[in-house]
Amino acid sequence: WTQPPWHLSCSSPASLKSLEIRSNRMPIKPIDLTLLNKEKKEFSGKDLLPGKKIMLYFSAHWCPPCRSFTPVLAKFYAEAKAANKAVECVFVSCDRDEASMWSYMNESHGDYYVVPFDAEERKGLSEQYGVSGIPCLVVVDEEGKVLQKNARNDVQAGNVGCIDGW
Repeated sequence: WTQPPWHLSCSSPASLKSLEIRSNRMPIKPIDLTLLNKEKKEFSGKDLLPGKKIMLYFSAHWCPPCRSFTPVLAKFYAEAKAANKAVECVFVSCDRDEASMWSYMNESHGDYYVVPFDAEERKGLSEQYGVSGIPCLVVVDEEGKVLQKNARNDVQAGNVGCIDGW
C-alpha cells in the first residue's frame, strides 16, 4: 500500500457515487488474478471467471459496517449460486495483517475467493477502482470493466435477479 490499509474509512453507499477507475499503472484484469479459497487452495482467474460478473468486495474485520454487511453478502452469494447466476465474489482484504484477513474470511465470509494478502494486485485493485472507504462492492467483468459502481444496495435488497441487470 502507498498508505497503510487503515487509511481507509468506513463509508456509506452515498459516498461511492463517483467511483471510477483511476490508476497510473496498467489495469488489473480479474481474469489474470491468482485467487485462494478458504482452504488456501490456489485458483486461476482464467479458470474461474470467464463469462462471469465479478463482485470485488473491499472490506476489513476492523470496520463495523463491513462486519454488518459481510453476512448479507455471503447469503446473497449463496442464493445467487443456488440460482445458477454467472457471478463470483472476490474478497479484497483491507485488513492490517494476513492473520486478520484469514480469521475474517473463515468466520464471516461466504464460500468465495480472496486475493492473497501479499499479492501486489490487492493494493492495485484498491487503487484502480479508487476505493477510499469500506465496505465497497464493485461489480466488474472479467476484463475489469465496471458494471456496477456500488452494488451494496442491490445486495442488501436481497434480490439475486439484480445480477442480470449488472
